[in-house]
Amino acid sequence: MIISPQPQPATPGPQDPAAVRDFVAVDDSGAFSYHRSEADLIAAFEYVNEATCIIDRGGMQYLLALDPRRQPVLGPAVHKVDFDWLDKAWTADHKSGAGQHKLRRFHPETHAGLLADLFETLELEEGGTPGGGWELNDGGNVEQLASLADVDRRLGHGSSLNYVTVRDPYGHLYRPAMHHRDWSKPFTSGYVFYVEVPRKA
Repeated sequence: MIISPQPQPATPGPQDPAAVRDFVAVDDSGAFSYHRSEADLIAAFEYVNEATCIIDRGGMQYLLALDPRRQPVLGPAVHKVDFDWLDKAWTADHKSGAGQHKLRRFHPETHAGLLADLFETLELEEGGTPGGGWELNDGGNVEQLASLADVDRRLGHGSSLNYVTVRDPYGHLYRPAMHHRDWSKPFTSGYVFYVEVPRKA
């Protein structure tokens, strides 16, 4: 279980509502999830303490609370998230959630890079197509696809992945690989995951 970071003193000053549109949350099992809106975020949790950490794209941390009618609401920003904790929790989620995270990017080197990695990866894995689609290059044959699910379907028919690269809508380049659920039976069902490689000049 991932233990959420301890609250720090609240940050004074008004919050800009326009700056808070989507969120990443960590639940009480340590699993990360992406939520396109405040309403989607609130609906995703059965009880307020199930979401141990909620962050926006600016790295501000929030918690769920109950309003006077005992309905769940998003509380005000509490403080900047503890980035050391966030980095360790994100790494732990990748190691424990086999098959959950299909995009295996390079480890981010900055706080801004970590936030971008969280939001972009989770949004793409949940079917988001921000600013365009995916590009699949199979030995020079280039195909445009709408979502990661479409890429999965295109590559999940047992075809060779040796000469395939995939570019996501943010410009990150990957080589796909097949993970077999039982390595002693290579022709049984598995799933495709995507390992980031350096971008071509």
